[in-house]
Amino acid sequence: MYSLNLVRGLILSKRNLLIQQLLHVLFKVWIYVRVWVVLKPKYTSTVSTESPVAPVKVISPPPGKLNG
Repeated sequence: MYSLNLVRGLILSKRNLLIQQLLHVLFKVWIYVRVWVVLKPKYTSTVSTESPVAPVKVISPPPGKLNG
């Protein structure tokens, strides 16, 4: 019974360690995303002189295609 509790404790501690590592990675990714969002507009505005948003062309299908 003691060994079973020991194994269960080891599994739980490993799982907690895994969760901690996962949270740490997610936190790093979140920081990178925040920094990227802040720095990207400055970077694109210094690199390119044209507007970052390209005009979107809406392609409408010919009227005959809708009826089938």
